[in-house]
Amino acid sequence: MGFIKKLGLATLLIAVLSIGTSASATTIEDFYGRWVGKGITENKGLEVADRDLDVTVEPTDRGFTLVWKMSRTSRKKGGDQVRHWSVTVPFVQTDRNGLYRVEGSNDPVSGSSYRWARIDGRVLVVHSIAILDKGELEHQRYVRTLLANNEMQLRYTRSLDSRIVGSVLAILSRE
Repeated sequence: MGFIKKLGLATLLIAVLSIGTSASATTIEDFYGRWVGKGITENKGLEVADRDLDVTVEPTDRGFTLVWKMSRTSRKKGGDQVRHWSVTVPFVQTDRNGLYRVEGSNDPVSGSSYRWARIDGRVLVVHSIAILDKGELEHQRYVRTLLANNEMQLRYTRSLDSRIVGSVLAILSRE
């Protein structure tokens, strides 16, 4: 076997072992804590590093609470404008392993968002669906992946009727 083939097999073996390690089973406890960082917004092909993100995952008796805060700076005539958002969502464990839901009716047709979360390997995925006033389906997806060195990647997408209209990519560090 030639050197190049041996190098290729060694590289493939390392890659497979790395994937196995990074995809190992995780519990919600691995996500607990406060995570902060900056996000890059991608809208209509434009990339803007304009979001400060703060995510906290805390235990509760029946599941966990997810709090996310965001500050966004917009450049406008007459000066910068800073907007702040904060959302707190309590999730409860379901009968299915690694699957959580928000307690209550949360009827998307009545104007509420329906949210659920699942853990898949080292990834916490939160989905939120709502029916907007004109009947459009809004789907927000937050994919939080645990990385090395107490870091988390956040990949957010917002879709309207299956058409992606916005996304954010961020790296957050545990404080």
